[in-house]
Amino acid sequence: MRGSDIVIDTGIIFIGKDVERLVRNAGINTLIFTGIATDLAIESNARESLNRDFYTVIASDAVSSFDREWHMRSLENLRKIINVISSKDLINIWSRI
Repeated sequence: MRGSDIVIDTGIIFIGKDVERLVRNAGINTLIFTGIATDLAIESNARESLNRDFYTVIASDAVSSFDREWHMRSLENLRKIINVISSKDLINIWSRI
């Protein structure tokens, strides 16, 4: 993490919270998703992030689910519309910035 990073530790981030205002006011336009429940909170939040015009990334090896089949299906579906990359690739990209 860098000093300018914001970590949001919650379930659904766009409903009933000021997350969008917080990140936009901080000049952030990229949201990277990690965590539990790929098929629920991660997928829902990532789709909503995309709908709100954020550059949206899912760290594929930093998400999981209670059901492996649902997890893999969510990642497969999300790859069609969102950037799904490994955390290693994400670190490599960050190191070039």
